[in-house]
Amino acid sequence: MHPEEGHQFLPQRYKMGHHTYGVEGKGGIMFIRDQSYPERNGTFEIGNYCSVAPNIKIYLGVYHRMDWISMYPFPETCWAQGHPTNGGNVKIGNDVWICDGVTIMGGVTIGDGAVIACNSHVVKDVEPFSLHGGNPNRFIKWRFPEEIREKLLKLKWWDFPHDEVKKIEHLLCSSNFGRLFDMYSQRL
Repeated sequence: MHPEEGHQFLPQRYKMGHHTYGVEGKGGIMFIRDQSYPERNGTFEIGNYCSVAPNIKIYLGVYHRMDWISMYPFPETCWAQGHPTNGGNVKIGNDVWICDGVTIMGGVTIGDGAVIACNSHVVKDVEPFSLHGGNPNRFIKWRFPEEIREKLLKLKWWDFPHDEVKKIEHLLCSSNFGRLFDMYSQRL
């Protein structure tokens, strides 16, 4: 799925970043559980330059009230009392890699540069440039030392104009942080 090709199928509550790709259709990123009560559902946003594997499920829908005596949605009374509840918005940052088979629940934010391991169940926020995995998701490790993470978050290369990104592609596809940071020292 490339935003440059257009996404007429995306509801207005969805925002797709530039150059983010994934697999359309069955088993792709667009399996978003959003159908129950669309007027009560959250929003979905994914940043620029994200890599999304197949078989991703994102739940924006509404949830049963676990704080009530019964979770059953009795048709005559539950709407008047605030059932169902909104699971919350899903926000995925820039340059994020979501591996195959991941499930993301409503109310979650995934930070810039994060990696979500295969078959993870994301129920809590993911810090920028961290690797999370498991069910439920948990922190596994940082991708880079803190100094590099901070500089990348200041640099925000993913917000550069496309022509500028093309010029530094060779650096982005390397581990030559020193050269990249030297080129953009005025921004850091």
